[in-house]
Amino acid sequence: MIGVIHNPNSGKKDHEGKMKSFLSLLTKEGIEYDYRETQGPGDACTLAAELADHCDTIVVASGDGTLFEAINSIWEKDISLAILPYGTGNDLYKGIYGADFSEEKIVSIIKNGNRRKVDCARVNDTYTMTLIGAFGFPADMVIKHKETGCSYGRTIPGLLTHINRRNYTLKIDGKEIGYETEFIGVFCTGSAGGGMCVTKLSSMTDGVMEVVVIKKSSVIRRLLNLFAIIRGRLDFQPNVDKFQFTECTIIPEKTATCNLDGEVIDFDVFDVKVLKQKLEFLVE
Repeated sequence: MIGVIHNPNSGKKDHEGKMKSFLSLLTKEGIEYDYRETQGPGDACTLAAELADHCDTIVVASGDGTLFEAINSIWEKDISLAILPYGTGNDLYKGIYGADFSEEKIVSIIKNGNRRKVDCARVNDTYTMTLIGAFGFPADMVIKHKETGCSYGRTIPGLLTHINRRNYTLKIDGKEIGYETEFIGVFCTGSAGGGMCVTKLSSMTDGVMEVVVIKKSSVIRRLLNLFAIIRGRLDFQPNVDKFQFTECTIIPEKTATCNLDGEVIDFDVFDVKVLKQKLEFLVE
């Protein structure tokens, strides 16, 4: 038995027909399922917990925010996950499955796929992170996207001319570093924000995560960094620091908003510990 959690309001909200096709394919293949729809924020947590009682696989049809809710509900349980990327950025899907997608592909994976263990971390012993926890520009981008409903590609240009630096203290490997920056975050995957390549250092299965800091920059340097992200070369920019870790702490000077796997959450302290226990996804 598999569970299916569908957020009909995710992304462009035009996937009702795709979901019907997916469920029909499951029926055609003789795969039993329990289908649930979210009605609002937080529902995926409750639905995932309910489905975990009688399903060994849960398919989440949504964007990264709903995935975040579901994962936080079941991360300690022996459950396999699969994804239908119906959101805006779909970064977790891209990190695990690549860019190509079809309902037929996911049904085939459910029926014949392998299992892949993926890194995750606990933030403040409260949240489970699988993608990104970033302050500054990445958080501003998600907030603007949620306010306007525009795609990330249309949201970013309007933010490039507004430099909003904040002070942070980074503690890692016994060292303490102060930064005045508009971008500091931890990553489990190289791509975030609609598939932009933030760091090629990152692997979702290596047992460590990365901290990326873009140091103080001008508007022109900002544009150069954006072009570097598009080309997958941000790692090589002169104003970028990056570190690998299993434990790190980011302390903003004042309470700051974080883009945590597609959700915006305020933190006074952002303490991250990579877990030995990994999440399991069905893959090709």
